[in-house]
Order: sequence, then C-alpha cells, then structure tokens
Amino acid sequence: MMFFKFLNSLIPLLIITSSIKINGYVSLFLIFLPFLIKEIKTLKNYFFQPSLENKFVFIYLLFLIAQSFIGSYYLKDIRIIIFWAPYFLVCLLAYFYNLKTIDDKKFYRKNILNIINNSCIVYFALYFLLNLFSLLYYGNFYQIQELWWMGGSGAFHISSLLLITNYLNAQKENYKINIKYFGSLVFFIIVVNINNSRLGILYLFVFAFFTLLDFLKKKRILNGLLIISIILSTLYLSNSLINKIESSLSKHIETPLSNNIETPLSNNIETSLSSDIVKNSFKKKVKKHFSDRRYTEIFIALDKFKANSLKEKIFGTGWYTSRITLASFQDKYTDAYSDRFSLYGSGIYSINGFQGLLLDTGLIGICFTFLIYSSTLKIILTQKQINKISKFFFTSMLLINLFCLFIGYPFVNTIFVLFYLPHGILNTLISKNTSK
Repeated sequence: MMFFKFLNSLIPLLIITSSIKINGYVSLFLIFLPFLIKEIKTLKNYFFQPSLENKFVFIYLLFLIAQSFIGSYYLKDIRIIIFWAPYFLVCLLAYFYNLKTIDDKKFYRKNILNIINNSCIVYFALYFLLNLFSLLYYGNFYQIQELWWMGGSGAFHISSLLLITNYLNAQKENYKINIKYFGSLVFFIIVVNINNSRLGILYLFVFAFFTLLDFLKKKRILNGLLIISIILSTLYLSNSLINKIESSLSKHIETPLSNNIETPLSNNIETSLSSDIVKNSFKKKVKKHFSDRRYTEIFIALDKFKANSLKEKIFGTGWYTSRITLASFQDKYTDAYSDRFSLYGSGIYSINGFQGLLLDTGLIGICFTFLIYSSTLKIILTQKQINKISKFFFTSMLLINLFCLFIGYPFVNTIFVLFYLPHGILNTLISKNTSK
C-alpha cells in the first residue's frame, strides 16, 4: 500500500517512535543505533563534504557526545554516557544518513513531502490511541505520560512537521484543498485539545495566520477563509466535547493526574527550588513580572552561571549535570515560591533546554547552538524560490523550535534536534518543495 511505503526510510520511523517510552524512558532511538553504525562506512564522504554547514553539524554533535562523557565524569554517573552518548550519535548519523537517502533513493527524494506528512499523521494517530487507552485504563487522558509516552511540550515538536508539510502541500496542489488536508488538521486539533497543549495551539495559530496570508496573496480567498473557519470551529467544538467528557469522569473518579507527568530522562520534569533566603531584588523582579515558573527558571540559571568559575562559564560542567548542580544551589530561593516550585527529595532539579546548554556546555555550547540556528535561518532566507510569506512562516517555525528551549527539555526528542540542524528536516522539506 502506497501510504505505508514511507516506512522504508529512517526519518519516518524516527518521527513515529520519537515520543514512545519504554518503562518511563524515551529510549526507542537505541533500536536504530546498530543499523546506523553499520552504515558509517557509506557515510564517510558526507562527514567531510565541502559544505561548511555540515562540517559545523559534525563538530557540533561530536561536541555534545564529548560533553556527555564530561558530564558522566563530573557526576561520577555512568548513566549519562549510557543514554546521551548513543542518543547524540543517533542524531549525528541520522542527519547524514538522511542526506544520503535523498541522494540515493529516487522515491524518497520525489515523495519526501508526503512521506513526512504521512509519518506525522501516524504519529498523532498513535498519540490519540494512547490517550484513549489512558482514558479507559486510568480514567484520564494523561497518565500514559508516566510510562508510555512523552509528556508536556516534548510530544508536540512533531506539530511543526505536520503543519509545514500541509502548508507545502497546499502550495504544491495550487491551493486546492483535499480531504487528507482537512482531515489531518481536524485530527491534529483534537489531539491538541485532548492534551491541553499550549505549544500545539501556538504552532496552529502561526500556521493559520500564514496560511491565510498565502491564500489571500494567491487570491484563493474562499479556500483560505474555509481553512480558518474549520480550525476555529474544530477548536471550539472539540474543546467543549473534551470538557464534557472530563467533567463526567470527575463525578465518578478522583481528579485526573496532571498532564505534566515526566521522568528524568524523558522530558523536562516540572520541578524547581525553594529555600529560606533570597535576594530582595530577585524576589521583587519575579513577583512583579513573572507569574510562570518557566520564566523564573531563566533567572535561576543566570544566577547560577554568575556563581560558576571562569572555566565552568566557558566550558560548562558536562552534559546533564545542571540537574544536580542547580539542586545544590537551592539556598538562594525562598519558600515564597513553594506554590510554583517543588523539590525532589533526591536533590534532582528540573532543567530546561536553555539551562542545560548554559550550565552544562558553557558559553561554547550556547554560541555553538545559536550558530547552528543562525546557519539554518540563513539557508531559509537566502533561498530564492521561497516567497516572502513562506520565509516568514518557516522562520517562525524555527523560532518556535528555539523557544522550546525555554519551556521544557526538548533535546530528548531526536526530531527536535534534526529539525534545527542546517540541512536537517526543515530545510530538506523547503528546498525540495517550495515555490514563489
């Protein structure tokens, strides 16, 4: 069947399995490691090709692999090497293997848009089925996040790929909308509402805004308005239905668990610090300007960074160490934030992506990562075949990807990493399927 022929490629399988947990850990990427290691000989030419961007990617991911060894040594915790070194190796090899597949496989090269789109549909179908299983087995939509599926914002990184491929498909079909386009949008919105995902809503509204602009530019006004009306009506109706279901369940069972259930190696654990002493300036700043824990974490990370030695500021302390080093920094924060923060008895502190980069890899890691993002952005902005509206749309999707570093710990999702790399999934889709 043509729909499932896309399973012959690596990236679709990584997409579909990117949020699956095994006993609470997002570790299914390991099944691809033996295959990718076997392919190293065929990838050597891609490692050292003239492309400056790909050289950056090669060095960048090797740097993160090295950081996992440094972090393991710093904390005397072998688990960091066991999990993160293979993880970044999979990202490295998958990136170059995808470039090789585009060169070698005509079917993949010509159909990559539909291949990625179909993969995303299967991903969200699996997500939906697990939500239903959770409802029937646990009595709520969310408890699958404890053992079986990534929770929080991490599970919705695939949203960007689904919406980008829908956007490009509309252009490819001369702005004629088919059942698959509408069906995937409606289905996606339902999954977003079931999981109450603010990130999913953000992706959706960016998509709706630029889609409307693109359709208006091509004088497809009715089609553009139809898409917007379907998005808004589906958001409202599905939200009302889900609220009724949850309200009905709450009368018979205990209050459902939060949809932020996480595990340390899966996604961001939503915890933080409290203590007895705090700087008044910090306290006033947080209370006056920030009501959300995620914003407050930025100040915590910057404060810890200032306290680090010069060597630690430049090189960091090693990958995934800040979850411990920040826990030892807890004395600076007061019980005034106990309503927004909780501390594990084990002394483990939740980190977001920004905190991890700044404290674990230092200024070198921060600069390296933002250089990678800048390279990806440069490729988008310099492609002549992209119209201005599309450039703004793709740039917005990349910036949301960057924004995710501040609201969770997205590095555990392989697709998140492969998205922002210069010739990763985003720019591959753009270069193969764009028009003025």
